Amino acid sequence: MMLEKLGAILELTRPHNLIVAMLGVLAGYFAASTAYGENELSTDPGLATVMLIVALIAAAGYIINDYYDLESDSISKPWRPLPSGRISLKEARTLAYAFFAGGVASALGLGLLILAFVLVNACLVHEYSRWIKRSGLLGNMVVALNSSATILIGSLYKAVEEAAPLPLASLIPAIIAYSLVFGREIVKGVEDYHGDKKQCYMTLAVTRGPVRASKLASIVLSATILLAPIPLLYGQYGVVYLVLSSTTIALIVHAIYMLTRASTVEEAIEIARRTRSTLKVAFLTGVMGFLLDPLYSIAI
Repeated sequence: MMLEKLGAILELTRPHNLIVAMLGVLAGYFAASTAYGENELSTDPGLATVMLIVALIAAAGYIINDYYDLESDSISKPWRPLPSGRISLKEARTLAYAFFAGGVASALGLGLLILAFVLVNACLVHEYSRWIKRSGLLGNMVVALNSSATILIGSLYKAVEEAAPLPLASLIPAIIAYSLVFGREIVKGVEDYHGDKKQCYMTLAVTRGPVRASKLASIVLSATILLAPIPLLYGQYGVVYLVLSSTTIALIVHAIYMLTRASTVEEAIEIARRTRSTLKVAFLTGVMGFLLDPLYSIAI
């Protein structure tokens, strides 16, 4: 019974997504370090604390999102921990707020700027689940902002550490991440079309139809392809970023091709289900490009 409960909690928190979020912190930190002209590994324990904060807030967000999404998930994802009854609503809510509290408390020793950033992000994560996601496009934008914030907080922490202004070049990874996640969230809305429609969520898939929403997602994702080469033009990244960003672009191109093929509602939903996984991998390869390229430069 205890193992089943633990399994349900792990499923709620999406550990694989938490790992990617923590890698995003490192990518942002190294982006700022490179912009400052530094070329060495950090031994600052505060960086590990920032990674922990991001993991705790993200885990809380995933749980509270499932808490508010119970009715929708009962239709579109009945196997999830809450609809299936493997964990109760009260347990999920208590766990979510414990993670929120842990994330904010961990930021208390990192200065007012980081604390304010964490508080704003935690509020956005919570309010997205409570009501913002019902607004559709605004909800997609908030999720994209929260995802790119995992990179941005890494850069921001480095700026605080250096007591220097945040370099504009370090914002580029966060902007690219924002574009990719924005498109992916529109795709997710297509995947969740039936449940969202019953809940009266005003996603693009509900208001414009799944087929049209798929094509709009393709346009947003195309912007990511255009943004991806900018770090190379800045001269801030090299061959490792080139290889991994090319992989990211190839995955996005494949996703766009699949999304534009949808001609019926059910076909669009099925393609969205597969494409969202592809875009998750694209996000990971993009983050790894921003992370591994500076590490490669340090190694050589």
